Amino acid sequence: MKKILISSLSAMAVIVALDQAVKWLIRMRDLGWKKEIIPDFFNLYHVENDGVAFGLFPGYPRLFGILSAVAVVVLFVMFLTTCRRDIARRCAFIFLIGGALGNLLDRLIRGRVTDFLDFHISRYHWPAFNIADMAVCLGVGIFIVKIFTEKEPAPLTRPAESEPPLTSKMSDVSDQKPHVP
Repeated sequence: MKKILISSLSAMAVIVALDQAVKWLIRMRDLGWKKEIIPDFFNLYHVENDGVAFGLFPGYPRLFGILSAVAVVVLFVMFLTTCRRDIARRCAFIFLIGGALGNLLDRLIRGRVTDFLDFHISRYHWPAFNIADMAVCLGVGIFIVKIFTEKEPAPLTRPAESEPPLTSKMSDVSDQKPHVP
């Protein structure tokens, strides 16, 4: 378990470091700086977000900082208690925790998150996001795939073969005539 924990923490640290390094490079540019990479599809665009995902609910940076910290702690406890032999679940938690930590660092240090990836079709833009957001989405995606591909666990007990089905007992009751005084 110690080897798994060290490699998992290392992978989380790589996600955080990559996220923070690229955000640092973007913050070297002025707020609002934009560089077209693929015309009518992708820009690098320096924006700041004090709300949650995709800029929703702006104006509550402290609240979202506290909620993010609680989420990281809960995710880490879940990671420690559920991921011993399940590599897909472990990877999902690595991406979730790494991404959450990347954005939490921004919230704690700067009070807002730096976003810079701007995908669009012509003038219709998806809200800007960052590497930490991609890691969180990837972690959620792994969990979704795991849920839909996981085999159902075997039932704990099986009904006895000699026991009649429940429906036949119910029909016996319905065949009785009501008692009328």
